[in-house]
Amino acid sequence: MFRTFPLIVLYLFSLIFFPSCGSKDNVFYEKSPGIRVVTTPPLGPEKKPTPPIPPKDPPKPDDPIDNPGGTDSFFDPALHNALNLGGAIKSAVSVYEDATEVFLNGISLATLNKGETYEFLSKKSDLLTSDKPFFVSGKLIGKKDKALYNANIVWSYPEWASTSFSFSANRKLPTELSLYTFTNEDIDIYSGTQHIRRFTVNSHELLTLQVPNKGAYHVVSKGVMLGYAISLGKKLDKIVDAHPVLPPYEMLIGFPSRKAIVSGLDQIIYYDGIYSNGVSTKGKADLGEYDVEKGLPNNGICCNFFYNSKALRIFSTEKFFARSNADGSGWASSPFLPEYLMRKNYTLNIDTQWVAIASTTKDKVKVWNPKTLTTTLHKLEREGFEFLGAPTQIKIKGLSKGTIISADFPFAVWIQPKDSEGSVDQDEMLVRGVGE
Repeated sequence: MFRTFPLIVLYLFSLIFFPSCGSKDNVFYEKSPGIRVVTTPPLGPEKKPTPPIPPKDPPKPDDPIDNPGGTDSFFDPALHNALNLGGAIKSAVSVYEDATEVFLNGISLATLNKGETYEFLSKKSDLLTSDKPFFVSGKLIGKKDKALYNANIVWSYPEWASTSFSFSANRKLPTELSLYTFTNEDIDIYSGTQHIRRFTVNSHELLTLQVPNKGAYHVVSKGVMLGYAISLGKKLDKIVDAHPVLPPYEMLIGFPSRKAIVSGLDQIIYYDGIYSNGVSTKGKADLGEYDVEKGLPNNGICCNFFYNSKALRIFSTEKFFARSNADGSGWASSPFLPEYLMRKNYTLNIDTQWVAIASTTKDKVKVWNPKTLTTTLHKLEREGFEFLGAPTQIKIKGLSKGTIISADFPFAVWIQPKDSEGSVDQDEMLVRGVGE
């Protein structure tokens, strides 16, 4: 069971130049006096790119984590847990099975049957637990209930924990990164190979950083963490590009929408990609920088926003992170999914405007309707060649809360909800599934 520890907030303020310092380097300053950290990434020799060929079945991670938190109950395989790291103030949960009892911070919240959902008030670092699988997400409302000031917040799950994260800051700065730790550890933040700062944290402690400058960053620890990023704007009153920061990996799948942001760790990222119609792409994310991959319209002519872009698989010899950005409304962002995290079953906790599905398999998904108790089949399509690794995709409109989507193969799901007590209507969001 989690304990509540004081929130550690570190504000890394604007990058400024002081002639009196006797240096021409740009530097970070924070509230505490006397701390000066150079953040200019060093220049070094580039590695020659060696683009891989994506296998039909994605490999498991190099360092699979069966129980990354040791004996911590959050990683107990007999339990299903989710942490409200993004700070949703209203949330909704849906379940897969009858008689599923869910607990909020150890207190019984609701008992639900298959297809039922439940909305509730929530706060940052809340813990939802059950002995049966569920999906929970919520919404965060800032100064105003408008696109710039609200966001959908998917809660964080055990398999999203990692010892390292890559994240990028590209608009409405500063970008705030929340980290939740499970052991007593040192956490280091870098820009490329340039070390910025080390933080010593206790187990079950929440560390919040604010990065004021555009670029790519990464954090590293010996113990596992969960991560969540949100951009706040100059007045610290916006809620823009809210998304969980997922473990970096060599093979990702998703929808760039209008564009995707690609960032790495301590290596230059040379990446190759292939869209569902077989069109290939490539790019490079330098140390301390991110790269922008423009989405390919699904109809070949226009309109790559609202997740109407072709599905995209991206792969590299180095681990990296990618997320959609600027889908056309809502000032939102949602991560690409490491392919080993694709699952076979998903439940929707809120009514949707659309559901976007991507996979590496050309087959049908089953959609169970909680209102009619009927199941329909929807086929994922690809125009490109399977042997080249082209992904498959489908977009389904208007699925209701309580819907269950399943298949005999793994796939990934993103949604844009309708406005409700537990969601906002302009922000795309990753859905977490179950069943490998």
